[in-house]
Amino acid sequence: MRRARKDELEKIANFIVERFEGLEQYTFLYKDFENAKEVIGKVAISELSLYFEKGDVLVEDNGGLNAVIIGIKATKYNFFNIIFNSLKTQKYLSGLAKRDIAILKEKMKIQNMIHDRKWFKKYSKNCYYITQIAVSKEKKGTGLFRKMITPIIEECIKDDMCIALETFTKSNVSLYEHFGFELVETHKNDCVPFSEYCMIKIN
Repeated sequence: MRRARKDELEKIANFIVERFEGLEQYTFLYKDFENAKEVIGKVAISELSLYFEKGDVLVEDNGGLNAVIIGIKATKYNFFNIIFNSLKTQKYLSGLAKRDIAILKEKMKIQNMIHDRKWFKKYSKNCYYITQIAVSKEKKGTGLFRKMITPIIEECIKDDMCIALETFTKSNVSLYEHFGFELVETHKNDCVPFSEYCMIKIN
């Protein structure tokens, strides 16, 4: 596992899109776009840029890009950094039609009915937030997930930090529980066709 380079941003964004395409969140956000892959790709790049600046983008690429894990310390995941980054990354959404941007904003607004960016801060101020974990379909079941997350767990134990993550896929809950995470909140809303499962690992 190594830290990703900034010149790999687009490649990593494409990997995440390919891995999550068809899952609950992505289906909801992008089903109404004719050019869905283009829209998803631009959004993924814009979101990733914050973590290259303030957090960690880690990859496993032995023989090709096989896995990505993205995280950030809670102290760096604050309102100012999120807003400042959103202003900086507008360029990544350039080229999208105004209609597409309007639809995307509305979809994000609906999703945010269940997605609270700061939910984990209620449990600890000293927390590491994992925002994305993606393992290629070909490498599922090979132990690669364990290989990626174990160093982060060990580092957080050393620094006396808890670890927070969420998933929109219910079947992932048992996987994270296997690594010591506890389901602490489930966010639901009648307007959103999926739930958010919020998990904490206290070290």
